[in-house]
Amino acid sequence: MYKIVIADDDEIQLQGMCCAFPWAELDIEVAAGVDDGDKALEAVVEMRADILLTDIKMSNMDGLHLTEQIRRLSPDTRVVIMSAYDDFQFAQKALRLGVDDYLLKPVDLHQMRETMHQIVFQKEEEKRRAEAEKRSKRLGEMVPADEEILEETFFQNVLNRTYSREACKRLETPYLHCPRQKWMVLEAVFEGLEESTGKHKVLTEVSSQWDYRYVRSLGYHLICCYGTEHELPEKVERFKEECREQLRIVEPSASVTFIKGSVVSELYYLSLSYEKILQIRSYEFDGKNNGDLSEKDLDRYFNENHTVNKTLAEYLAKLVSMGNTDMLPEYVDKLKNNLKYAGNDSILMLSFSLSAILGELKGTAGLADKGENGLDELYYRIIRQNSLDEAMELLESELQRLAETARGQESITVRQSVQRACNYIEEHFSDPALRIGEVAVEVGLSQSYFSAVFTEVTGESFTDYLIERRMKEAQLLLMNSDYKIQEIGYKAGYDNPAYFSAAFKKFTGVSVSRYKDMIKREFD
Repeated sequence: MYKIVIADDDEIQLQGMCCAFPWAELDIEVAAGVDDGDKALEAVVEMRADILLTDIKMSNMDGLHLTEQIRRLSPDTRVVIMSAYDDFQFAQKALRLGVDDYLLKPVDLHQMRETMHQIVFQKEEEKRRAEAEKRSKRLGEMVPADEEILEETFFQNVLNRTYSREACKRLETPYLHCPRQKWMVLEAVFEGLEESTGKHKVLTEVSSQWDYRYVRSLGYHLICCYGTEHELPEKVERFKEECREQLRIVEPSASVTFIKGSVVSELYYLSLSYEKILQIRSYEFDGKNNGDLSEKDLDRYFNENHTVNKTLAEYLAKLVSMGNTDMLPEYVDKLKNNLKYAGNDSILMLSFSLSAILGELKGTAGLADKGENGLDELYYRIIRQNSLDEAMELLESELQRLAETARGQESITVRQSVQRACNYIEEHFSDPALRIGEVAVEVGLSQSYFSAVFTEVTGESFTDYLIERRMKEAQLLLMNSDYKIQEIGYKAGYDNPAYFSAAFKKFTGVSVSRYKDMIKREFD
């Protein structure tokens, strides 16, 4: 179960949220209920809480300061803030600090349930992605002869956004079959069909006939489809029907629901299509067995409930960070239509959406500039427009500018990030606990993406680079000091003498003692 810490200085509300809400149904347990910010921070760190639900106004440490501390000390903890309507300016700032959601007081229990359901879903997806990355890395290290496995690994890495845009451009040539080729991801969700009945075989065979790529190593049944802009929708419909026909032969009572991701213009953007599937799947839609789900269902859900489409804000931020200028107008227009459904609350919802979008972008290298064109200034420029139409027009033009900046700076930023990583390694290689995850966090990249770009820029893996740096240090110490072997190993970053000796021999071809003898003879 996932652990949640709840912080509220109103004792009655705190007890109610801790005891009266059905947390167990969401696979969540209350690890602590506290009445001030200091206690909340201590509880989150000590108990390694997955979620923090906090009031924005508390004694000792308010919700904003608490959020800043949580982001520094426990970056994986999801933060949800609660605030009164009059405190919305604080909620805006909290969103830009990177909170995951906000709830207006008095808290609507249905909304809180939906928010927590989303967070648990995202946590599960993080686990699945981590496992997928491990499997992908193992497959890559095995260098299998089976071309299909190599191909599946490649597409899995594309879906996980492991490659930079430049790297993806170099690798995509074998999969380009027509001018201005478009891409889309489909997910097949099965009901009544057990593992042994051959669903993998059906999807593999039909995908192969259509020259699509079937990827199942992410824990789901994903099909990467391609075609021209005009033919792709029709091709996908025919593909789905053929899959259903073949599955009915295998198991007449089985049903399959297909979830359609968005259509994207480049293979590099295929992760955006998969991201849309994740957003759709995170909401529970009934009555769709043997049918289809698409982002139209997601749009309809938010519009009918007259609430802001939070997935649109997240998606717009991802479009900008990946430099996708082609899709921005479509999704800004979707956000505009959704805000119009909010009626009198459209300005409030616009404020929330802007805070969420710009909060996400503050974590994107090269976009969090200061001064006149800074993200905070942009927020106020948009919110002060005379009408919703003018505000959305300005939002679109500014997001286009930021996306172009992100695209132009990607290769520069990647090299700068790798240089920062090398500098950090230089300062910390003697720490035996140094790991790739720590360096990736230091330069602000995901571990999988950092691993790929580090190898791309330096020509060697992070592990090989670190070992080489440590071995050079050990060799220098052996040549220029009288330290014992154990001391040299420790200063080079190894707290286990036996492991250091084995690593040194593997790197140099001779043992540490033999190397010392060689140096001694050289200088005698």
